[in-house]
Amino acid sequence: YDVVDITKTIEVPATATTGIARVRISYVNAWDEPAKKGQYESYACAAPSGIVYDFDINVVKGDAPVDKFYTLTIEYDELLKAVNVIDREAGEMITSGSKVKAGTELTIGIDKGQYTIDKVLANEKELTLNEMDEATFVMNEDTKIQVLVKYCNVAYPMAIKGGSLMITNLTMDGAAVEANTKVPFGSSLSVLPLPNEEEGYSLEYIKINNEDKTAELGELGSYDAEITTDWDIQVKFKQDIIEFAVGDEFGEKANGSIEVKSEDGLTVNSGDPIFQGETLTVTLIPEEGYEVEQFTKTTDENEAVVIAPAEYENNVYSLKVDAKYIMLNATFKKSVGIDNNLVDAIYFDAEAQTLSIPANATAEVFDIAGNKIMNIAQQTVSVSAIANGCYIVRVTTEASVKTIKFIKK
Repeated sequence: YDVVDITKTIEVPATATTGIARVRISYVNAWDEPAKKGQYESYACAAPSGIVYDFDINVVKGDAPVDKFYTLTIEYDELLKAVNVIDREAGEMITSGSKVKAGTELTIGIDKGQYTIDKVLANEKELTLNEMDEATFVMNEDTKIQVLVKYCNVAYPMAIKGGSLMITNLTMDGAAVEANTKVPFGSSLSVLPLPNEEEGYSLEYIKINNEDKTAELGELGSYDAEITTDWDIQVKFKQDIIEFAVGDEFGEKANGSIEVKSEDGLTVNSGDPIFQGETLTVTLIPEEGYEVEQFTKTTDENEAVVIAPAEYENNVYSLKVDAKYIMLNATFKKSVGIDNNLVDAIYFDAEAQTLSIPANATAEVFDIAGNKIMNIAQQTVSVSAIANGCYIVRVTTEASVKTIKFIKK
């Protein structure tokens, strides 16, 4: 019998997966005559019709690339002027939300302006920036790009005894910086301590990260600097202590005393701390048989000012602390009964504009502020030259002192 060789070429598809595959050969219309006398059975029926042969082959080429595309998302701090993602090979700018072919190398360009870049992230993985503030990456998956500006934290107490803090960002047109907020790295900040001067407070110190900056305050009282690290600001105000003394406690005068009480009702003695803006209650206490002769207050100007009796009615005087040095003095004299003849002899004639006092007496006229206006050494004197207003007259005789008030209109 004639045997015909058959050759079949099978093309492997370009998209076939490389590796081990199975091939099946099936014989159709094959030689299947029965064996004749003297032939081997196996020879005669070597390829019966319909027989199938399976065997393995190894595919070494295939997997032609199929283009894949991924989504690019771009996020960046609003302080930055711009963030551009560029496909340099294609010369195209890629916008957020675009589809980018797998394997494409992209370049991130940043216009940072005056700010400092903290990090550039691709799917949370930090990229390296070059000197031109550029970073590159390859699109192999959906990718989110994040460009973060570097910030510093500013911390300071919300409530400060004796004053407050005003912090502004000069780089951002003087915008206020609230406590425990972040500002861009490199911003120029102005820190201004504001003591409550009306209550006598002044700045004791201002510290940043425990470093004293008090000596570095400018002419306007502020500390101005560029922030390059987190700031923890500490400030303390002190209340100015007033030098206070009561003259009678030093033995200058006898026959009486001066009692001083704070707003809280506590006794204030010479040398005790008092503060600007306080109001003290001063009580003049003559010994039995004595009365106040004169009450004076000496302040920074070092001049004793006589306090008009009208200002310490019932021997009680309200003292507003408004100087850095205060000394109170009082003199006391023996009380003598006032006879009716003396009282009747002191008279202001509003129509004639004259003031009459007893014979053998002298008098002093004070305005309501305690300033001495004139001395009187005669029985009747004209007061027409003094301005209209309320006046105090203190009349002194050998036996007594009498004080009256008159109003000149």
